[in-house]
Amino acid sequence: MKTKTLVPFLALSFGLTWGIAALLILFHDQVVALYHFQMMNPAFPDAQPWDILIFIIAAVVIVWLNRRKMFQRGEGITDVLMPEEKR
Repeated sequence: MKTKTLVPFLALSFGLTWGIAALLILFHDQVVALYHFQMMNPAFPDAQPWDILIFIIAAVVIVWLNRRKMFQRGEGITDVLMPEEKR
């Protein structure tokens, strides 16, 4: 990694880390409430049984729109760990 890219990376990392820390210190109750409501969102697959319907519909629509590509021989990824050329 060159200095030209390292300095902006470190500056952004430092700024984001301390920015989030400052928000947590200054607005503790609001950040805790926001985190709580984000974690309690019922749109997770392990939430209520009817919430999974959104994910089922999305999967069916995606497969239907890409059915020619998805159900064609030779289009899938078959190398799990490393491609044959790199062994």
